Amino acid sequence: MLIDPLLALAIYVICWWITLFAVLPIGVRGVHEAPDAPTGHDRGAPQTPDLKRKALWTSAIAFGIWLLILAFIAIDPMGIRAAGFATAPGPR
Repeated sequence: MLIDPLLALAIYVICWWITLFAVLPIGVRGVHEAPDAPTGHDRGAPQTPDLKRKALWTSAIAFGIWLLILAFIAIDPMGIRAAGFATAPGPR
């Protein structure tokens, strides 16, 4: 096994959160941009946040990034495993 499953899950969660914050502002229109702006709302509040759609897009994009990271770890282009940096020290 190249990577511990718990570490792989942690990498995915980090990718998901970073991607979520990148996807959230896409396509957002503020309440103040509406022709019939309701009173009592924050001016920066979105008209329709579309959180379900954004969560699905976030999951798909984060999955692709996660696969790229796992491929990078598996390929080991910098030779970290061969140099011995990725191995646990043995008994003395």
